Amino acid sequence: MAVFGLLHGAFEGAWVWEFLTPELRQLGHDAIAVDLPINDITAGWDDHVDVALAAFGDGDTIVVAHSRSGRMVPRLLERGKFSDVILLAASIPGGILPPPYQSGGAPAAGAVTAQTRKTDSLGRTVCTREVAERLFDDCPPGTVDWALAKVRPQHELPVPDDTRWPDVRVAYVYGEQEPAVAPEWIKLACRERLGIEALGMPGGHSLFVSRPAELARTLDSLVPVR
Repeated sequence: MAVFGLLHGAFEGAWVWEFLTPELRQLGHDAIAVDLPINDITAGWDDHVDVALAAFGDGDTIVVAHSRSGRMVPRLLERGKFSDVILLAASIPGGILPPPYQSGGAPAAGAVTAQTRKTDSLGRTVCTREVAERLFDDCPPGTVDWALAKVRPQHELPVPDDTRWPDVRVAYVYGEQEPAVAPEWIKLACRERLGIEALGMPGGHSLFVSRPAELARTLDSLVPVR
C-alpha cells in the first residue's frame, strides 16, 4: 500500500480530489489531501510547506503536486524527507539536474493570462467562469458550476529560483489535451530539469475529475517497489 499526499493547484482545495481518492483506495492505497493557504495574503511558501508536513508526516508519503503547487516542491523537499514525487501538470522550479536551464520554471501558457486575470480588493486572483472552463475543460457536465461554488481567491507568490533538488524519484504526468500548461514545455522541462520523459495520458488539466479511475491506475503504476 502507498500513501499519496495530494497538493492542489490554484483556486482549489482538498475538495478537488474527492473523485480520485476513492479510486486510489479501491486499488489498495490511501490518500491525504490538504487545504493549502492559497487565499491568505500573509502566507509564503514555507506556510504552504508547514501545512503539507503537518498532514503528510514522515517521508513514506508519495507527494503528488498539481499545477501551481509544483512551485512549493523544492522547499518541501528541503524540509521534509520525501523520496518520491509525482508532478501532475505542474510547474518545475529547479530540478534533479543542475541549472541553468533553457526552460522557465513555470510554463508560459496558462489558464490565467494577463487578459483574463481578475483580482479582488486584496489583490488576489479570482477564478472566473472563463478560467474554470479551461481548468475543467474535459470534465463531466456541471463540473464548472460545482467548482465555482468551491474555489478560493489565489494569493500570487513568486516562482522560486532554480535550485538543485535533493535526490528523489520523480515522475511527471500530464493530459495530452492540456489547455493550461503547454505540452511542449512539459516535455522539454522534464528532460532538461528532471532527466525523465513525461508520461502523457488522454485528457486535460484536471485528470482527477475527468478521468479519476484512469489517473488512479497511472499513479498506482508509479508506486516504487520497496
